[in-house]
Amino acid sequence: MTFKVSLQSTGQRFVIEQHDSILDAAVRAGIALEYGCSNGNCGLCKARVVRGNVELLRPHDYIMSASEKACGTILMCSNTAASNLEIDASVAGAAREIAVQNIRTKVRKLTPVGDNLMLMQLQTPRSQRLRFLAGQYACLSVAGIASYDSAIASCPCDDMRLEFHIRRVADEPFSKYVFDCLKPGTFIEVEAPRGEFVLREDSKRPIILIAFDTGFAAIKSVLEHATAQDEERRAHLYWITCGADGHYLDNLCRSWADALDQFRYTPLSIKQDYDRLLTAREQGLQLVDEQLQRIVADYPDMSGHDVYMVAPDPLLAAGKNLLTEHGLPHARLMQEPVRGNRNVGCVIGGTAPASGG
Repeated sequence: MTFKVSLQSTGQRFVIEQHDSILDAAVRAGIALEYGCSNGNCGLCKARVVRGNVELLRPHDYIMSASEKACGTILMCSNTAASNLEIDASVAGAAREIAVQNIRTKVRKLTPVGDNLMLMQLQTPRSQRLRFLAGQYACLSVAGIASYDSAIASCPCDDMRLEFHIRRVADEPFSKYVFDCLKPGTFIEVEAPRGEFVLREDSKRPIILIAFDTGFAAIKSVLEHATAQDEERRAHLYWITCGADGHYLDNLCRSWADALDQFRYTPLSIKQDYDRLLTAREQGLQLVDEQLQRIVADYPDMSGHDVYMVAPDPLLAAGKNLLTEHGLPHARLMQEPVRGNRNVGCVIGGTAPASGG
C-alpha cells in the first residue's frame, strides 16, 4: 500500500510504501531532510505529525520528552505512514545548512575506464550515511597520502553508495594510489559535503548543463537529483571531452535522453587528446571556445534559462563571458571548477600546477 506525504514548510510531496521509513522515502525522492544516524539514536530526524497517522517500523533508542510526544513528534527513520500524511520537518534549503561530516568509508567497487579513468564507489556505514546536496564535492584521504578533492557523482538519494570519477594525473599522490594500489575493501576517509554548486530547486526554468571531461561527475549528481523530483524540468546536457573515448558514460546519457521526454543530450568532442591539449595553451582555449559557440548557436537567447557549468577555471571565465553576452543573467549561471584534474585548465591558462588535487 502506498500513501502520499507532504511537508508543511515547503509544500514538497513524495510517495511512501508501507514498508519504507518516512526518511528513506523522502531521501529517495530527493528531499534534503535533516537526519543523522538513520537508526534511531541521534534524534536529528525528528518531525511533527500535522495530519494523518504513522506506524512504528522499528524501535529506537532516542528518548522523546513528554512535550515532544504531546506535540506528535516522531523519528522519521523509525516510522512509516499509515495514511496520507502531512508533517513538519526541517529541510535544507542551501549548502551551508548541512554540516561537514567525517565518515570512514570502504571501497565497494572500482571500474577502470580505459587507462586513465577510474569510477570508484565507496560504501558508508549504515549508521553514518552522508547527507549532501547534488553537485557538492568531498575531500578524500588515505593515511600517509595527501588529500584529494573530488565531486560526488552519485545522487543524494543514494546516501550510502558514493561515486567518484578519478582521472589519472601525473605526480598527484592520491590519483597514483587509486590506479596502482587501491583495492576493494580499503578504507577511505571522506570529509563532506563541501561547495556551493547545487541545484536551485526554487527555479522552474529550463536548465542547460555544460560539463568538461570529469566535470560530468558533478553534473551527473545534479541530473540524477533533478529526475528524482516529482516535477521534471527541461534540461539539455552538453558534455565536452577530448579524444575518441572521452564520453565515458555516453550510454547512460543516451538512456536518459530515451527515457525522459524533457531531456536532451549533445556530446561535443575535441579531436586532440589530453597530452596535446596540455601543450596547446591558447589553441586549447580556442578549441573549447568552438564547442561553446555550438551551444550558443542552439540557444542564442539564454535569458529564460539557468546554466550549470563545470570546467577548468580558464574555461569557466570564457564561458561566463560568452553566455552573458547571449542574455544569461549573472545570477542564473552556476559554475564549479573541475575537481581532481584541474591541471588541464591550468596549463591551458598558462600556469603549470603543483598538483592535480
